[in-house]
Amino acid sequence: MIKTYDSFITEQKEDRSMDRTYQLNLLINRLYTASRPYTSKLYSDSGWQNVYDHVDAIGKVKGVISIDMSSGTYYNYFAGTSSDNRPAYREYKLDIKTEYGDIEGNLICHSAGKPDDVFSAYDMTCTFWKKQQ
Repeated sequence: MIKTYDSFITEQKEDRSMDRTYQLNLLINRLYTASRPYTSKLYSDSGWQNVYDHVDAIGKVKGVISIDMSSGTYYNYFAGTSSDNRPAYREYKLDIKTEYGDIEGNLICHSAGKPDDVFSAYDMTCTFWKKQQ
């Protein structure tokens, strides 16, 4: 029997939907979509509530089972600590368990405040990747 183009495409889509790597890549794209509203503005809260709201939004993505987040570590852009003891960013490590495999990520809060209080304002960036086995 000769296959039609439509039946061939349908089979390809079904094969790919069963592929865990393909599903994991789709999930990573959904994580970026969930993160987008949190990575496009400045925040000015002292309790880091927006970081926790961001992680909650990631956790609500279909396929995510759990998220472990490290406590934020402060860094300078160059040496790990600032010479004047003012950090430039705060980094959180994310370990995300999903139905299709494990994902790692970084959520980074960049200081954007005044010189005497560098984190009186901050913005966030987030990066995700497949965890190496």
